[in-house]
Amino acid sequence: MKKNKNNTSSNTSTSSSDARDSYLKGWELALADLEKVGALFASVGYLTFFFAANLDTLTILDINNTGRTSEETFVNGQELISIGYTLLWIVSISRYSEAIFKINNTEETVDLPAFQQLKDSYLISLFANLYRLDAFIQLYKDSLEETSNSTTTNATEESTQEAKTNNYIF
Repeated sequence: MKKNKNNTSSNTSTSSSDARDSYLKGWELALADLEKVGALFASVGYLTFFFAANLDTLTILDINNTGRTSEETFVNGQELISIGYTLLWIVSISRYSEAIFKINNTEETVDLPAFQQLKDSYLISLFANLYRLDAFIQLYKDSLEETSNSTTTNATEESTQEAKTNNYIF
């Protein structure tokens, strides 16, 4: 039995449409998963800020026996936030590309400027977070220098005190 041309074309079109829909669905699922991971990194990073603030409190009360500093913890948190925003920016780029694909290959109406705005805003957020990471790293380096100088000053004061004691004994 022969198929007529119209029926074959209809089947090919349906098959093509099904493949495209399946591809888009897979793409959207992958993006949703990556978006979850990016949001998780950002959320854990901001939660780390909470712990850094607690370390600040412990340090102010002179009871920080954790072996960690708030500056170091802020750096770690900001690194996680920056990774999160990087992933969210990648997702926004892919969603923008997906929107263009839909405009060119489907009948779906897509608000392309909104996707462009999301893409741009995530990029701006990423730059802002990298800028903040740089500041936290500098504060952490400064705290290490203060600790080093404080240790050196304490050692010098102890040796001076010891020399004075030795002068009195001998």
